[in-house]
Amino acid sequence: MTLKIPKKLQKWSKIAIVSSSWWWPGTFPYRYKNWIKQLKDQFWVEIIEMENSMKDPEFVYNNPKKRVEDLMNAFLDSSIDWIISSIWWDDSIRLLPYINFDIIKRV
Repeated sequence: MTLKIPKKLQKWSKIAIVSSSWWWPGTFPYRYKNWIKQLKDQFWVEIIEMENSMKDPEFVYNNPKKRVEDLMNAFLDSSIDWIISSIWWDDSIRLLPYINFDIIKRV
């Protein structure tokens, strides 16, 4: 296995935001939006919010497959330079059975 060095973050890099755990963005949308604004303002990046990143916390909790779909879609999108998880906490363990590690290896 070879160590892969991520692309250097540059102006207008595209960053996908995924919600790996279940509660933060949908529970505190004001804080989440401020965080997104800060990323844009300080690093001059383009933010791609994945489909389920802002869904209701109950929906996100009950649908770990949807969270993984967002993550896999971010890996499959060649225009995306970085992937940032808005939160990676205790509930993230529920994603492991659904992750396609072959997709991640190909990147």
